Amino acid sequence: MNNRTHSTAAFSLVEVTLAFGVAAFCLIAILGLMPAGLNTNQTSTRQTTANGILSSIVADLRATPATSNKSTQFGISVKTGKSTTLCCDGNGACSSSSGGGDDNDEGGGGSASQCANAIFLATITVSNSGGGDNDEGSSGSGTASNVDVKVTWPYSTAAASEGDNDEGNGGSSAPPAGGGIVETFVGLDRN
Repeated sequence: MNNRTHSTAAFSLVEVTLAFGVAAFCLIAILGLMPAGLNTNQTSTRQTTANGILSSIVADLRATPATSNKSTQFGISVKTGKSTTLCCDGNGACSSSSGGGDDNDEGGGGSASQCANAIFLATITVSNSGGGDNDEGSSGSGTASNVDVKVTWPYSTAAASEGDNDEGNGGSSAPPAGGGIVETFVGLDRN
């Protein structure tokens, strides 16, 4: 008689426990990186939207006729020495934070209804480059204007820090806590 013993191959309980431990360690490490990845994604989305707002404002300023003192799309004052602020939502739609007034010389503030969903604060400051003979920068003066366009986010922090700044420019160029800043300078020939 042949007496055979069949041996079945299987993992022991210790091996299975070690495999689960290694897998759990790897999953915890991956799950720990998810908040950092989501934060990076949100930051890059906000940066892209801010750059789009910046481009829209610059295009609006460049499309403004020399005979006009306000831009057509956003109503930005192109008079020398004027500062305009806009509040913009997450889709890049902007409205004047002045509540529809003529010129917004002060930074920050704004009506609660217009800026309720605002994420971005755009500050546009026009200054004379000294190229013309009329310091007012009015139509037909042949004056070149320098325009500082700055978009900061989040709106609540940016508006609070903008309120401390009487001219709407200068000050600290550091981004607000938990946010960012994009800025450009544009030269406009107001002939």
